[in-house]
Amino acid sequence: MTAEEKRHRFWKRVIILAIAWIFVLPLIAFVVFGVIGLRAANAPVASQPQVPNLKGLQIESAQKTSHQAGFQVELAGKDFDSGEKPGTVINQEPWAGSSYPTGTTISVLIAEKDPNADFWEEQRRIHQDYEKRGFFKTSTGKGANSHTPNLNRITP
Repeated sequence: MTAEEKRHRFWKRVIILAIAWIFVLPLIAFVVFGVIGLRAANAPVASQPQVPNLKGLQIESAQKTSHQAGFQVELAGKDFDSGEKPGTVINQEPWAGSSYPTGTTISVLIAEKDPNADFWEEQRRIHQDYEKRGFFKTSTGKGANSHTPNLNRITP
């Protein structure tokens, strides 16, 4: 083998080694760091407790239940038209069954009695009493809720 062939063979090996180094080194790095990153991504995470279902509970029971599960409770509002017993939780956020960190605040909406319910019930009772006594007669052609006073019934 001549010196020229040896030099040609030497540079051929250097070029092949350089190309291999350029492609193989990043591939090795990718595999090594990818595996490390994969292990870190799959590392066990501290489990988070599930939000308890507070709907249908009275507010005191809801607070006790949520505290036992590691959550706080805040009153987000009151609903006067739900038809539920006053003080009953009718909605919550976050939803029951979802996982949240301990100490998360659960916002609840509770049923409440309409403060004007007694007034309107009294008005309805008075109106019905007047209807029974004949002070109102249903007018025809103006709808079911149209009433006109029956002035012939009033005596001095």
